[in-house]
Amino acid sequence: MSSESFARSDEAFWLRSRCLLISLFALFVCFNSAGCSVFMAAKAPHKRNLAVLAPGNTRTEILQEIGPPKETRRTDNGRTDSFAFKQGYSLPVRTGRFLGHVSADLSSLGLWEIVGTPLETAFQGEDVAAEVVYDEDERAQYVEYSSGAHLRYGGPTLARWLRPKWKMQAAKLGELPSTGVIQASGTE
Repeated sequence: MSSESFARSDEAFWLRSRCLLISLFALFVCFNSAGCSVFMAAKAPHKRNLAVLAPGNTRTEILQEIGPPKETRRTDNGRTDSFAFKQGYSLPVRTGRFLGHVSADLSSLGLWEIVGTPLETAFQGEDVAAEVVYDEDERAQYVEYSSGAHLRYGGPTLARWLRPKWKMQAAKLGELPSTGVIQASGTE
């Protein structure tokens, strides 16, 4: 092998090595900058079945679906749980958003984050706040929503600015034990 061909192969080796290092660095930058919207989509709150927040359901059924209450108070007739959480998205919706952000990040070399992160910030679920009054047998007697009542029918979870103003946010379901008055109303 002549010294000239050896020099060319050595030069080609360094050129390939340099291209490989630049490519690896570009991938590293792309994946590190592509984390915010992708991470937010993957960690978005899950969708809960709000149909369990209805009179007649047991406290165990409600806690299994909704999770632990923010506050529990004992009363003479039973107990009252206060819930506050974000109603999120189903697994297929979260997976689709995650894959969409990954592909947009890769195809734009991370520039998608300029749009994707604020978009994901807006779509992190809707606030739901409800108070459930149980009887002595720990069956729900009365449910009062102070926000998120419109979601109990299984409607889509939207960003606050996409939700029409006329949508019902508060509702009262069932019979309040202390008054004996049956209420089924909604307010704006």
